[in-house]
Amino acid sequence: MFRELQVLNIIIAVAIFAIAVILSLTTIYFSRMLKRRIASNSHAKQLSKTFDRMARALIALFVIDGILLALMSLAVNGSALYSSLAIICAVIAVVVITEVIIRNIGAFFTWHLTRTQERTRKHVNTGAALFLKRILQILICAVSLICILSILGISISPLIASLGIGGLAVALAVQPTLENFFAGMQIVSDNAVHVGDFIELNADMRGYVIDVGWRSTKIRTPTNNILVAPNSSLAHSQLVNYNQPNHAVNIFIRCGVSYENDLNHISAIALEVVSDIRNRMDEAVKNFEPRVVFDEFGESNIILLVALQAKDRLSGISLKNELIMRLHQRFREENVKINYPLRLTHPL
Repeated sequence: MFRELQVLNIIIAVAIFAIAVILSLTTIYFSRMLKRRIASNSHAKQLSKTFDRMARALIALFVIDGILLALMSLAVNGSALYSSLAIICAVIAVVVITEVIIRNIGAFFTWHLTRTQERTRKHVNTGAALFLKRILQILICAVSLICILSILGISISPLIASLGIGGLAVALAVQPTLENFFAGMQIVSDNAVHVGDFIELNADMRGYVIDVGWRSTKIRTPTNNILVAPNSSLAHSQLVNYNQPNHAVNIFIRCGVSYENDLNHISAIALEVVSDIRNRMDEAVKNFEPRVVFDEFGESNIILLVALQAKDRLSGISLKNELIMRLHQRFREENVKINYPLRLTHPL
């Protein structure tokens, strides 16, 4: 009877190992089949790598746990060897599953950033996304460690209490850093700022955004210097983005003409000049209709307002320069009078 029981246990062990081998071979087959199907899709290359990593991890899990389960079937139930093999088998399963989840999180973030950059055709900020990926991976490792300690029979209640007190102290110490991190996440999620945008917070903080990190935003100022601004200052300030809703910028020129001039004649001259600039210069938006209006009665002149639209901010500088030069030249040719501010003072 004892010999028959030993033979039965051996048969069960061989059957368990055979099932593990069959599962491993099945995993290899489906992995290769999926790789062949998605090999022609350029967007699925990252997905193919993810399947390959998952397949290797599952094969290792099937083989190692298959061997351990086969040995457990040969050991006496309740013995020290049986308990040790069961613990090793559970620990290996937790480690492999954790490895698969961590790698898939990294692959998902990489795939998402790549697709976003291809879809928007802009540089995508990776600082906040990579930091969030690292936080998720650390949390998963912490949960996995707690599971392993529980499997090994180690009490985790004192450890959790210590981590709670230590976590509170760390949170208080890094409160400004966490504030900047969440402010950066808010800026990225709201699409308020992108790399390459020209923004203005105040007269001293303006320029092109070159990077939005998890703690700070780097801005290249018009003087070609780098300004590092904490993300919290951007989130708590009124921000002007000159690249949204699109890159086009309206250009306004204010000019004073004498009360003695013929306003209809001046309006026609200004409209002719601004229309010619719009049609001739590539920096101007062609479908924008130029506007010439008289804005107000000034102290010495009637204020003329000329409006034109440029493709972007740099184009607006060129258009504004050309518009001022051309208007000044035509006004001189047409003998348009512009009064200088004049104030008379009487001695007491």
